[in-house]
Amino acid sequence: MNSKKYLIIFLSFFIFSCQSNNAVYEASGDFITSEKEVVGSIEIMEQGPGSNLRINLTKFIPGLHYLKINNFGTCVHPNFQNSGEFISVNPDINYIYKFYLKNEISRYTGELKVFNKIIFVNDIFLNPDNPTSLIDNDMSSIMIFNEKSEVYACAELKL
Repeated sequence: MNSKKYLIIFLSFFIFSCQSNNAVYEASGDFITSEKEVVGSIEIMEQGPGSNLRINLTKFIPGLHYLKINNFGTCVHPNFQNSGEFISVNPDINYIYKFYLKNEISRYTGELKVFNKIIFVNDIFLNPDNPTSLIDNDMSSIMIFNEKSEVYACAELKL
């Protein structure tokens, strides 16, 4: 009887210790231009070795753009200089995503198509317990730059 008791205790301990933290870490923000106009949003969801980023732009200037992460969660107008330094996940490049925006008219609505893209980026984390998390005391911000390295919009990330 004693061995059954120890077996039950051992199995209970094993089952509870094998359960992982099922918390889902998400952050989001609105992209705001230097003229304080909301032009889109970003949603980030941590997943495994990185995070999914959903970029949604309702208004934009056509051309080549870069998405960059800054280490402070502030987007102070008009030039967003208080957002800190860029956070690089790849030592060879200083942006996390490069994309081309073009004006496309929807054949169904006759209106300008919204840019809506989901990308996965390795080594982007939101769990505050992770030392490389974007969500620390200073939070983080995400900026969109054009090909001339001018800031188009900035989004302050919030959990």
